[in-house]
Amino acid sequence: ETWEAIREEIDRSPDREVSGREMMLISKSGDRGPVETHLRMVPHDNDEVYIETVIDISERKALEKRMRDLRAEWDSFIRHELRNPLTPILAFSQSLMEDQPELQRNPKVKQYLEAIWQGGKRIERLLDLTYEVQAYERGQILLDRIRCNIYDAIRGAIQDAALGVDVEEDEPAGRVKLIPHEG
Repeated sequence: ETWEAIREEIDRSPDREVSGREMMLISKSGDRGPVETHLRMVPHDNDEVYIETVIDISERKALEKRMRDLRAEWDSFIRHELRNPLTPILAFSQSLMEDQPELQRNPKVKQYLEAIWQGGKRIERLLDLTYEVQAYERGQILLDRIRCNIYDAIRGAIQDAALGVDVEEDEPAGRVKLIPHEG
Protein backbone atom coordinates (compact mmCIF):
# COMPACT_ATOMS: atom_id res chain seq x y z
CA GLU A 1 0.00 0.00 0.00
CA THR A 2 1.25 3.45 -0.76
CA TRP A 3 1.61 6.22 1.78
CA GLU A 4 -0.88 8.30 -0.21
CA ALA A 5 -3.54 5.58 0.02
CA ILE A 6 -3.01 5.24 3.77
CA ARG A 7 -3.19 9.04 4.20
CA GLU A 8 -6.46 9.17 2.21
CA GLU A 9 -7.90 6.46 4.45
CA ILE A 10 -6.87 8.42 7.55
CA ASP A 11 -8.47 11.57 6.11
CA ARG A 12 -11.77 9.67 5.60
CA SER A 13 -11.69 8.24 9.12
CA PRO A 14 -13.68 10.29 11.66
CA ASP A 15 -11.12 9.68 14.41
CA ARG A 16 -8.20 10.26 11.97
CA GLU A 17 -6.79 6.79 12.64
CA VAL A 18 -6.11 3.57 10.75
CA SER A 19 -5.89 0.56 13.04
CA GLY A 20 -5.36 -3.15 12.93
CA ARG A 21 -3.36 -3.60 9.77
CA GLU A 22 -1.42 -6.85 9.88
CA MET A 23 1.81 -7.11 7.97
CA MET A 24 5.21 -8.77 8.00
CA LEU A 25 8.03 -6.69 9.45
CA ILE A 26 11.57 -7.32 8.20
CA SER A 27 14.33 -6.26 10.59
CA LYS A 28 17.75 -4.94 9.59
CA SER A 29 19.14 -8.43 10.20
CA GLY A 30 16.58 -9.90 7.78
CA ASP A 31 14.41 -11.53 10.46
CA ARG A 32 10.71 -11.55 9.65
CA GLY A 33 7.84 -11.29 12.12
CA PRO A 34 4.12 -10.56 12.04
CA VAL A 35 3.08 -7.16 13.38
CA GLU A 36 -0.08 -5.12 13.74
CA THR A 37 0.15 -1.41 13.01
CA HIS A 38 -1.91 1.53 14.22
CA LEU A 39 -1.45 4.87 12.52
CA ARG A 40 -2.93 8.12 13.84
CA MET A 41 -2.77 11.68 12.59
CA VAL A 42 -2.35 14.25 15.34
CA PRO A 43 -2.61 17.99 14.65
CA HIS A 44 0.41 19.86 16.01
CA ASP A 45 1.20 23.58 15.55
CA ASN A 46 -0.70 24.01 12.25
CA ASP A 47 0.83 20.80 10.94
CA GLU A 48 -0.03 17.10 10.85
CA VAL A 49 2.09 14.60 12.74
CA TYR A 50 1.62 10.90 12.06
CA ILE A 51 2.25 8.53 14.92
CA GLU A 52 2.60 4.83 14.15
CA THR A 53 2.46 2.09 16.75
CA VAL A 54 3.76 -1.35 15.81
CA ILE A 55 2.84 -4.35 17.96
CA ASP A 56 4.54 -7.73 17.70
CA ILE A 57 1.80 -10.33 17.19
CA SER A 58 4.03 -13.39 16.83
CA GLU A 59 2.55 -15.07 19.92
CA ARG A 60 -1.01 -14.35 18.80
CA LYS A 61 -0.32 -15.75 15.32
CA ALA A 62 1.29 -18.87 16.80
CA LEU A 63 -1.72 -19.34 19.09
CA GLU A 64 -4.15 -18.86 16.17
CA LYS A 65 -2.26 -21.49 14.17
CA ARG A 66 -2.26 -23.86 17.12
CA MET A 67 -6.02 -23.39 17.57
CA ARG A 68 -6.64 -24.08 13.85
CA ASP A 69 -4.48 -27.20 14.06
CA LEU A 70 -6.26 -28.40 17.22
CA ARG A 71 -9.66 -27.82 15.65
CA ALA A 72 -8.68 -29.75 12.52
CA GLU A 73 -7.30 -32.57 14.67
CA TRP A 74 -10.48 -32.62 16.80
CA ASP A 75 -12.75 -32.59 13.73
CA SER A 76 -10.80 -35.46 12.22
CA PHE A 77 -10.94 -37.44 15.47
CA ILE A 78 -14.69 -36.96 15.85
CA ARG A 79 -15.39 -37.92 12.23
CA HIS A 80 -13.29 -41.07 12.66
CA GLU A 81 -14.89 -42.03 15.98
CA LEU A 82 -18.39 -41.61 14.57
CA ARG A 83 -17.74 -43.20 11.18
CA ASN A 84 -16.02 -46.26 12.67
CA PRO A 85 -19.13 -47.81 14.26
CA LEU A 86 -21.42 -46.36 11.61
CA THR A 87 -20.10 -48.49 8.76
CA PRO A 88 -21.07 -51.86 10.30
CA ILE A 89 -24.41 -50.46 11.51
CA LEU A 90 -25.31 -49.41 7.97
CA ALA A 91 -24.05 -52.66 6.48
CA PHE A 92 -25.92 -54.81 9.01
CA SER A 93 -29.20 -52.91 8.69
CA GLN A 94 -28.98 -53.07 4.89
CA SER A 95 -28.22 -56.78 5.05
CA LEU A 96 -31.22 -57.40 7.30
CA MET A 97 -33.49 -55.41 4.98
CA GLU A 98 -32.28 -57.17 1.82
CA ASP A 99 -31.43 -60.70 2.97
CA GLN A 100 -34.17 -61.39 5.53
CA PRO A 101 -37.55 -61.20 3.71
CA GLU A 102 -39.38 -62.52 6.76
CA LEU A 103 -38.36 -59.33 8.62
CA GLN A 104 -39.87 -57.23 5.84
CA ARG A 105 -43.28 -58.82 6.47
CA ASN A 106 -43.40 -57.44 10.01
CA PRO A 107 -44.29 -53.71 9.61
CA LYS A 108 -42.84 -52.72 13.00
CA VAL A 109 -39.50 -54.47 12.36
CA LYS A 110 -39.40 -53.02 8.85
CA GLN A 111 -39.99 -49.52 10.28
CA TYR A 112 -37.19 -49.99 12.85
CA LEU A 113 -34.73 -51.22 10.21
CA GLU A 114 -35.60 -48.28 7.96
CA ALA A 115 -35.16 -45.91 10.92
CA ILE A 116 -31.72 -47.38 11.66
CA TRP A 117 -30.73 -47.11 7.99
CA GLN A 118 -32.05 -43.56 7.59
CA GLY A 119 -30.48 -42.40 10.86
CA GLY A 120 -27.15 -43.90 9.87
CA LYS A 121 -27.29 -42.25 6.44
CA ARG A 122 -28.14 -38.92 8.10
CA ILE A 123 -25.10 -39.19 10.38
CA GLU A 124 -22.99 -40.14 7.35
CA ARG A 125 -24.21 -37.01 5.51
CA LEU A 126 -23.42 -34.86 8.57
CA LEU A 127 -19.91 -36.29 8.75
CA ASP A 128 -19.40 -35.58 5.06
CA LEU A 129 -20.74 -32.07 5.59
CA THR A 130 -18.27 -31.37 8.41
CA TYR A 131 -15.47 -32.42 6.07
CA GLU A 132 -16.81 -30.10 3.35
CA VAL A 133 -17.13 -27.19 5.80
CA GLN A 134 -13.53 -27.69 6.88
CA ALA A 135 -12.40 -27.79 3.23
CA TYR A 136 -14.41 -24.61 2.55
CA GLU A 137 -12.78 -22.85 5.52
CA ARG A 138 -9.34 -23.79 4.15
CA GLY A 139 -10.32 -22.36 0.74
CA GLN A 140 -10.19 -25.77 -0.94
CA ILE A 141 -13.76 -25.59 -2.28
CA LEU A 142 -15.98 -22.80 -3.54
CA LEU A 143 -19.74 -22.55 -3.18
CA ASP A 144 -22.15 -21.76 -5.98
CA ARG A 145 -25.63 -20.36 -5.51
CA ILE A 146 -28.41 -22.51 -6.91
CA ARG A 147 -32.16 -22.24 -7.07
CA CYS A 148 -34.05 -24.67 -4.90
CA ASN A 149 -37.61 -25.47 -3.91
CA ILE A 150 -37.92 -24.57 -0.24
CA TYR A 151 -40.81 -27.01 0.26
CA ASP A 152 -38.69 -29.88 -1.03
CA ALA A 153 -35.81 -28.82 1.22
CA ILE A 154 -38.08 -28.68 4.28
CA ARG A 155 -39.72 -31.99 3.36
CA GLY A 156 -36.31 -33.65 3.05
CA ALA A 157 -35.10 -32.20 6.36
CA ILE A 158 -38.22 -33.37 8.17
CA GLN A 159 -38.03 -36.81 6.64
CA ASP A 160 -34.39 -37.00 7.65
CA ALA A 161 -35.16 -35.92 11.20
CA ALA A 162 -38.38 -37.72 12.08
CA LEU A 163 -40.51 -40.64 10.99
CA GLY A 164 -44.26 -40.34 10.74
CA VAL A 165 -44.60 -36.80 9.37
CA ASP A 166 -45.40 -35.52 5.89
CA VAL A 167 -45.13 -31.97 4.58
CA GLU A 168 -47.98 -30.28 2.76
CA GLU A 169 -47.56 -26.98 0.91
CA ASP A 170 -50.09 -24.24 1.60
CA GLU A 171 -49.28 -22.12 -1.46
CA PRO A 172 -51.65 -19.16 -0.93
CA ALA A 173 -50.55 -18.63 2.65
CA GLY A 174 -46.91 -19.47 1.94
CA ARG A 175 -46.84 -21.87 4.87
CA VAL A 176 -45.77 -25.44 5.42
CA LYS A 177 -48.09 -27.84 7.26
CA LEU A 178 -46.85 -30.91 9.09
CA ILE A 179 -49.25 -33.81 8.70
CA PRO A 180 -48.83 -36.83 11.06
CA HIS A 181 -49.09 -40.23 9.39
CA GLU A 182 -52.13 -42.28 10.23
CA GLY A 183 -51.54 -45.67 11.79
